[in-house]
Amino acid sequence: MKFKFLALTLLLSVLSLNVVPSHAVKEHQIDFIYSLITKVKNNISEERAQYIAEHIYESATHYQIDPKVIIAIIDTESNFRKGMISHTGDLSLVQINPQVWNREFARLRMTLIDPELLQADEAYAINLMCEILSIIKNRHSETDARWFARYHSRTKKFKDLYHQKVDSKMRLMASV
Repeated sequence: MKFKFLALTLLLSVLSLNVVPSHAVKEHQIDFIYSLITKVKNNISEERAQYIAEHIYESATHYQIDPKVIIAIIDTESNFRKGMISHTGDLSLVQINPQVWNREFARLRMTLIDPELLQADEAYAINLMCEILSIIKNRHSETDARWFARYHSRTKKFKDLYHQKVDSKMRLMASV
């Protein structure tokens, strides 16, 4: 008798659950990413933060990269400035060096980076960043908990300094 009652209770609770549509889950995740962006970059416009949040959501979901890592790296690399060009030739808000990565992409027989598009199109840049982070994660996450710091450098000294900067941004987002 107890088993039947328990089974019936369980069945009724499952049937009474409200099924949340996938678009609502997506919107909730984008809102969460938006709140993370505005936590680290409080003077960004609402429209731009929303645009970036949407593209981070899409790319992070596709490549299985934590949005907090993406946001922390973007803030560390460019402070969310769209047209950044570093003295080493890194481009856009995600600071990718097309010369360095095109060698690797050619080796992997992947589509090469379009530097002009990287500068002009933030959606392209964010997606490309996540593709690169995915490569790094697949190669190093099992042996290096700070695998994402390799986005900046492979040398221990620079990787450690970079990790500290990214980690401080991630701690700031932890309160969201």
